[in-house]
Amino acid sequence: MLCAKTVGDTDFSEYDIVLIPYCTQDVHLGDEPNSDYGVKHVGGHTLYQTLKWIFDNFPDPSHIFITGCSAGATPFPVVYEIINSHYVAHGKQVVINGIADSPVYLTPSYFLKNGLNHWNVKTVMDMIGFDYDTYKDDENFPNEVLDYALENSKETDRWGYVTHDSDRVSLLYYGFMNGDSEFSSEYDLGRRKCSGRSEPWNLRRQMTDDLQIQWWMKMNNSLSLAMKDHNNFHSFVMEGTHHCTFSYVRKS
Repeated sequence: MLCAKTVGDTDFSEYDIVLIPYCTQDVHLGDEPNSDYGVKHVGGHTLYQTLKWIFDNFPDPSHIFITGCSAGATPFPVVYEIINSHYVAHGKQVVINGIADSPVYLTPSYFLKNGLNHWNVKTVMDMIGFDYDTYKDDENFPNEVLDYALENSKETDRWGYVTHDSDRVSLLYYGFMNGDSEFSSEYDLGRRKCSGRSEPWNLRRQMTDDLQIQWWMKMNNSLSLAMKDHNNFHSFVMEGTHHCTFSYVRKS
């Protein structure tokens, strides 16, 4: 769908497309060019400068469609809020719809205390008027950001979140963000090393299953709560382990 020329009655071949590449390791939200480990977390700065270019070159659009996958889907509420507030402030009633595919959504406490602060997302959160200081240590942080943007959204603007119920990539990052740095790779999720030897398969499998259950319960609860509180929010869940592939048809 992300590459389709038409979706329903919308002909995307008539649309201008703006792509924001990703290389900042901060899900497009950071504003920290001087990290201690050499990564320039300036995704939020790049995002805003791109949106400013859009505002300058498209002062009166009739429809905007936002989409992205994985890290590109994660900042969806922030992107929407910046775009919507800009055009509303300029007296433009723009229809803004979008689909977030496989967002890396959850923020465990370990990550909030040991990771998020390195990105300096406060800059972009202050920009949209979100009370970052209140929620920066709260595992509900992504739910609060989502709810904040949805509260400010127009009822005619439709949001969709897409995920698989056993997304291996999301599980991998959820493990890392919980402080388990010993997951070996995306393709070997659950294998951990102990004294130079792999742990027994049944134990590795149990660890993976427990993580998957925890991840899915929290993810499902978050999506269900958003749908309950906001009529213009919809989630679409597929069985499987895929990531960023809801439109991909695998040929045998």
